[in-house]
Amino acid sequence: MNSNYARALIPLILAGTFLLDVFMPWGYAVWVVGDVFGAILTLWIEWPIAPYLVATIGTVLAYLGHTLSPPFIPVDIAGFNRVVGIALLWMTAWLVARARRAKLDDATRRLGAIVESSSDAILSVTPDGFVTSWNAGAERLFGYTANEMIGRSTLTIIPAHLSRDRAWELATVRGTHDIQSYDAVRLTKDGRYIDVSVTLSPLKDEVGQFVGVSKVIRDISDRKRGEVLLRQAHEALEIRVKERTAELSAANHSLRILSNRLMQVQEEERSRTVADGPEDRLARYPA
Repeated sequence: MNSNYARALIPLILAGTFLLDVFMPWGYAVWVVGDVFGAILTLWIEWPIAPYLVATIGTVLAYLGHTLSPPFIPVDIAGFNRVVGIALLWMTAWLVARARRAKLDDATRRLGAIVESSSDAILSVTPDGFVTSWNAGAERLFGYTANEMIGRSTLTIIPAHLSRDRAWELATVRGTHDIQSYDAVRLTKDGRYIDVSVTLSPLKDEVGQFVGVSKVIRDISDRKRGEVLLRQAHEALEIRVKERTAELSAANHSLRILSNRLMQVQEEERSRTVADGPEDRLARYPA
């Protein structure tokens, strides 16, 4: 069931049940079914106190219904029925809350297993930038253990000379800038600089309040080295193309000079042939 649908349905059930309770005699306990069903629907609502809130509202409405509905059976029996019904309602709320906690604990365990087995560094920080969790991937990437980093500022892994990056990082985790992904340089425990990709996402508690930021940091040093090699190869190719183009241009220029010279010689020879008389041509080219 959709969470929004459950939120809309619960008030309708409580209100409808209350109206039935008011206009029906004491001996009819239809309100118990309606209120219990409303408590069960809180399974689909993220708010952890929702089952107890519904139980509280149901208790108040049960008392009002008992006061306003017409008598049908003795007061003491009707009162006892109300007490039993309210107890059933609160028992249902407790069971629903327990099921929610079990479901949440199971999801937390599965998420924790995924985080710990990830090859990426995954950490969570407070709005002030202090580390609250540090997975095995972060230990491998930066060299710090969880005990060393939990409680310390994330500025520990940001190079000191990147002052703008440090300020931007703090501003981001405080929520003053949009959460986003970006490439950056980070510092390991042994003083090495590594190229990383950082993805930030907000952390919220069960009532939707911002409580920190989750960071996924991936080592992209190999990708960066590949980009450098590709850029160098591209630059070398451009240089080679320019050199080859220059060589071809020089050869083409030499060919043009030679062609022009040949044309000039042919023209000179043609001019002399036209200018010479028959006797001169016979003397130049004897039989």
